[in-house]
Amino acid sequence: MTTADLERETGLAPEDMEAPAATGMWRWMGNYGDVYGPVQAANSVGAGPGAIHCQIMSNGLVATWLYY
Repeated sequence: MTTADLERETGLAPEDMEAPAATGMWRWMGNYGDVYGPVQAANSVGAGPGAIHCQIMSNGLVATWLYY
């Protein structure tokens, strides 16, 4: 019995392993001067429903975070 046989018998061989699924995270996208900029940013990265958070600041800028 070879080492390769033992690895396959007792554990996972490299070709049997799968990469973990990518998980999303909140990312700062910046301040935008209008409400259209954040929408374009969300569409450009393929963010899904509920994946955008905006806060309209007192100076008129729209602070934006995206989850992807």
